[in-house]
Amino acid sequence: MDEQRRHIGWWKPAEGTESKSITWPEAFELASLDWSEDPLSNTDAPRLTPLGLQDFLLNGSLLLLIACVIATGLDYVVFPHIPTLLLKYDQNAGPHFSTLVSASDNLTAYLAIFTAAIAVYVARFTIRAQVRSKSRQKWIDKVRTLISDLISDIDLVFRKEYIDLTSINKKRMQLELLLNPSEKDHRLLTMLIRVCASPGLPVKADDNLRAFWKANDMEYRIHSGAKGLIRILLLGKVSRNNKVQGEAISYVIRLSNVVLKREWERVRETQ
Repeated sequence: MDEQRRHIGWWKPAEGTESKSITWPEAFELASLDWSEDPLSNTDAPRLTPLGLQDFLLNGSLLLLIACVIATGLDYVVFPHIPTLLLKYDQNAGPHFSTLVSASDNLTAYLAIFTAAIAVYVARFTIRAQVRSKSRQKWIDKVRTLISDLISDIDLVFRKEYIDLTSINKKRMQLELLLNPSEKDHRLLTMLIRVCASPGLPVKADDNLRAFWKANDMEYRIHSGAKGLIRILLLGKVSRNNKVQGEAISYVIRLSNVVLKREWERVRETQ
């Protein structure tokens, strides 16, 4: 279990299951408070080739082929006498000077078209990468701010020093709308914040979470450092107990770190 946990591919957000997401077991292990074999500390594992490099090579080759086809067509229209290089070649005297000049002109045209095509593609690739990177960075900054505000408010609610649930619910909704429901770590964070924002009140648990727990009940009761998280989510509420509430906040912080770290890996891949 520990060895398997340590090698969770958290640094490969673009790979994984068919849904391009981590699995439920991986999500819980990443959220685990048992850090003896912390997956996030496994920084020596091989990483993906930066996102876009394979795309650059593939599309670059295709673009080069298209540029050559276009150049050949233009060359046939503008310089129809190029084949005369072969026809005018004399084994004794060599090719005529005028023919060599024509061939040189054609080579210049090829190079100009090829250079322009590469410049256009590189500009497109650079702009797209910059837009993606800036967009993800803004997302990270906004989510980080909302999470820090929510954790502070939830702690006050637990201590009964803060009862304005309208403000908490507004921040919670803003955060939920920024999170991705297809990412299991995002779903865990969403559910946990829901139950923490209304301590003692039941919130409908995730059906897939229940199914996962039933299928792995005994194994996760014994081995998982996330069993406290699973218990909270299955109950659908956080009891008004200082130990349980402190544990719930710890899971919120841990899951927040996981979500932000995985998104930062995406930013790195687009740079």
